[in-house]
Amino acid sequence: MAQYVNNKSLLKAILTYRELLANGDRKSTAFRRAENEMGGAFELIAKNMLRMPKFYKKYAFADEMVREGVYDCAKYAHNFDPKRSENPNPFSYFTQVCFNAFIRRISKEKKDYRTRQSLILQSGIIDQVDVTQEGDDTVYANAYLSYLKEFIDTHSYNANVETPVITEKKIVVAKPAKLILNNVGLFE
Repeated sequence: MAQYVNNKSLLKAILTYRELLANGDRKSTAFRRAENEMGGAFELIAKNMLRMPKFYKKYAFADEMVREGVYDCAKYAHNFDPKRSENPNPFSYFTQVCFNAFIRRISKEKKDYRTRQSLILQSGIIDQVDVTQEGDDTVYANAYLSYLKEFIDTHSYNANVETPVITEKKIVVAKPAKLILNNVGLFE
């Protein structure tokens, strides 16, 4: 498997895909080949973007970033118009789509992180945690508890920012994101 995306072959796959889609020929091997080539290129773009210094080894949710990048490339591929310029460059278009998906994911994770921290703060769990052991008067350090206390002390919460309020004890289980390129609207 190639380690880079060939711009000319990606453009050729997109043009083939559009032509066969316009003719209604979705069952042909050429159509499937174009789909697979586009999907592989989208995945390579997203995975290689993680090597950028801005994203390199910084985020624990890198897999989600790649998934969202590939998903958005497939979702917005119909917006790429090779006729808009003399030298169409699908690589740069899809790189920008991935970049935007990465930034959106990072913003979402930061928002979720702040939500979790504010929920911990509101719940009062920090005051309930006992770091002593039975029969021992020594106070043991809890690294996570120390981190939470430091976070709360150093970050002032803006009163204008909405913080979630615990109204009832309810566990919400998030469904895992499905990454099936054939269901994103591009291959319909």
